[in-house]
Amino acid sequence: MDWASSNIGIGITNPANRLDIASSVRSGTHGTGFPLYVTGPLAAGSAGSAGIEFRHENGTQGIGFGFNTMYATGSNISQDLGLRSKGTGNLEFLHRCISTHVYFLERMDEWALARLILDIYSI
Repeated sequence: MDWASSNIGIGITNPANRLDIASSVRSGTHGTGFPLYVTGPLAAGSAGSAGIEFRHENGTQGIGFGFNTMYATGSNISQDLGLRSKGTGNLEFLHRCISTHVYFLERMDEWALARLILDIYSI
């Protein structure tokens, strides 16, 4: 702990963030002043790889983060992975999106239609 700044470090002697976690020696330039900052030898990201994971208390479902991926994790064989905006906020993709979904038009609700439109316009 850095008593002057009240920053707490795990695996690091000079924490530059409120809770600063380093699972290996850092190199390069890093952020400062964040409430939570985590670094380590993260894999690209898939269940079972070296990532950061948040799981339900029973371990069956959760989400994980690799250095460039967000993924579903846990002991369940299958798990949905959702993104949800708040209130009337939009879910925005700021770069190209690619989808491999198959849509069943006879059972399409307004959200499925929105996903289909997103897929068409983002290719």
